Amino acid sequence: MSEREIEKPLKFRFLDFGSALMWSAAWIVLAYTLATPAATLASALGSFVAFFVGRKLASTKVRTLSFVLLSIITAPILLSIADFPNRSPFLAGFFPSARVLVGMTDFFWWGLFAFFLVVLLQFLSSRYQIFVSLEVLTVALFMASPFAAHREGFINRPYFLIDPLWSRGYDPIAALHALGLVIAVALILLTIGRATKRSSLFDLAVLAVLALLFYAYAPQDKLKELVSDPPATSGLTGKPNEGDSEPKPMQPTPADGSAGGQEPLAGQSGSGENSENSDNQFPFESEQKSEPTPVAVAIFRDDYDSPDGYYYFRQTAFSQFNGFRLVKDTTGLADKDLFKRFPTRVETKQAPREKLGIASGKLETRIALISSHTEPFGLVTPLAMKPVANPNTEQFERAYEVSSFVYKGNYKEILRAKMVNSDWPPEVQNHYLGYPDKDERYKKLADQIISGIPEEFRAYPLARALAINLYLGEKGKYTLRKRSTAGSDDPTADFLFGDLTGYCVHFSHSSVYLLRAAGVPARVGAGYAVEGRDRRGSALLILSSRAHAWPEVWIEGLGWYPLDVAPQTYLDEPGTPPDFDLQAMLAEMAREDGEEFEQVEEVNLRDFVRELFGALFSFLPWVFGGMILLAYGLKLEARFGHFFESGDSKIHALYRSGLNKAYDAGFRRKRGQGRLSFAEESSDQLPSLSKLTTQHLHHTFGKTEASVSELDLAASHFDSLDGELARAVPLWKRALGALNPLSWYFTR
Repeated sequence: MSEREIEKPLKFRFLDFGSALMWSAAWIVLAYTLATPAATLASALGSFVAFFVGRKLASTKVRTLSFVLLSIITAPILLSIADFPNRSPFLAGFFPSARVLVGMTDFFWWGLFAFFLVVLLQFLSSRYQIFVSLEVLTVALFMASPFAAHREGFINRPYFLIDPLWSRGYDPIAALHALGLVIAVALILLTIGRATKRSSLFDLAVLAVLALLFYAYAPQDKLKELVSDPPATSGLTGKPNEGDSEPKPMQPTPADGSAGGQEPLAGQSGSGENSENSDNQFPFESEQKSEPTPVAVAIFRDDYDSPDGYYYFRQTAFSQFNGFRLVKDTTGLADKDLFKRFPTRVETKQAPREKLGIASGKLETRIALISSHTEPFGLVTPLAMKPVANPNTEQFERAYEVSSFVYKGNYKEILRAKMVNSDWPPEVQNHYLGYPDKDERYKKLADQIISGIPEEFRAYPLARALAINLYLGEKGKYTLRKRSTAGSDDPTADFLFGDLTGYCVHFSHSSVYLLRAAGVPARVGAGYAVEGRDRRGSALLILSSRAHAWPEVWIEGLGWYPLDVAPQTYLDEPGTPPDFDLQAMLAEMAREDGEEFEQVEEVNLRDFVRELFGALFSFLPWVFGGMILLAYGLKLEARFGHFFESGDSKIHALYRSGLNKAYDAGFRRKRGQGRLSFAEESSDQLPSLSKLTTQHLHHTFGKTEASVSELDLAASHFDSLDGELARAVPLWKRALGALNPLSWYFTR
């Protein structure tokens, strides 16, 4: 419905009640998985009422822009008021219990939120056809939210639907298909269930464009994090544990190879008996013994000894603090140095800016994977990756070469280096400084550690970082047997301010939180850490037991650099050293050249759609500018075309120009109103327009040739119209209306 239709009488139909119920169902599905029963009930009631309120308001004379601005201003204020008792100890004291407080605030907050959102969407979709598709897309996303975990591999999700079916012996797949069909039919009814006529093809086209835009630009990882945790995997590879009803995550292990009875973590199918909740941030090690297995072999193209004695092969990083824990970046602004998929051609990253006095260089390596991984890894810091032919298809999954930027100096050389990238915008700097700052113990402990640094070194960020890691190494005790508290809000705090007994995930998170509390940007790196003594010649065998997590800091001239914690006390037995004969054999296989490798250009559908829209958007300004110029050209033709016409055509051109002037001044025909009726309605203020209309209709339907006197009379009416408009409407309003490039369209 356009704004010209708002005076049309509103009629509710049976389908409208169905559409309102569809909105209620969508909110029930969304709120049930995210909030309390009180919030679920409130959102269902609020959305049902809001549907009819929004439609009713759309049929009034309320201006669209005014209503939208009022909603944007009012909604946050009322939502803050509804949630205020949760944040005010004084008001909270008036409630008999915490349960009543949470229930009441949830009821009003969710009810108001659902009410405002549905009212606004229904108001806009009732007036403008394009918003119908946005409304339908919103309902579809609400309906689909509980099933995201099922698509990610959790076949027993959502619990409220799958568990009852399984317990009764029914196949949930058939039920999911039936439910999807019902939702699809309901969405179609929601699309066509309108009181005004619309083009269904236009609605579907707009909906398809919106869906493609959402698919191309939505932060996919963030959406997955909001609706459910991703499926748990074995170590860093993404392969689920076999034999479990639901995959359970495995933990990284010490870099020194102390497996301590560890299960296969990388590229292997674990058979763990982990009984903890799979959502636990720090799962404990199973007590079942298992020998470490080879996951990859690295071939060094040049001699290189790591300054700290370990080769760190980074696969991913956890840098975003989401209010509870560190997760992978979902903003797309940080961690741009990571390679998130295996290369199908040469892929590069920007190298750190070189800094005088820092001994660094490039190192070429070949990685031959023995077990499958979901993401590539390379010796930090990888600058380029390219695929190579698999040297032995029976032994290796794939092979690729990595060009890495490596540090060859010592800590003294970089002690005074900056540890904040000047190219980072403020939001990225804040991204790398987020931690549980509501817990004052982190800041207090960080300040305490820093106060012990000699004063001449205290101002150096690297000195702070080393002091924090030395503290953790001295006080901490390493073991894979440590079981974290199930359901803890902050397992890192339980470790750091408890007995300081844990494994690499505990140490790395504690280090990063303390570094950030001290103002040093940091993140957790994850992959494999292999001791330098395990290397033989140019070959290094990477075992599953070398999966590891470590703290990283950004250092000017080096980029992201591992700054690991070295616990002085180990409670586990030493790990199994690599089989050097096996390492030599695998290395010989990895050095061989495979068959000619055809670099196939991999097409990522999501990237392709994004690039397509990017090309369209880059071209849109030119199209839009051309359309604006064309619209103004047609407006000028409508306004001044009478200078180039004669006879009956001149009378028609004068009338059209007069209508255009009247439209720009605010005199507009209602939908379905005839020209004569409009002229008579405006005759009190614009009598000349009424006369010009009568003369136009006479010559249009009378089929008589216009005489000279009639042409002069029409010109006189046209000139008089200017004076009448000047007396009826202020100059600024007429000038503003004259800027409208589309007024000619409404006065045809």
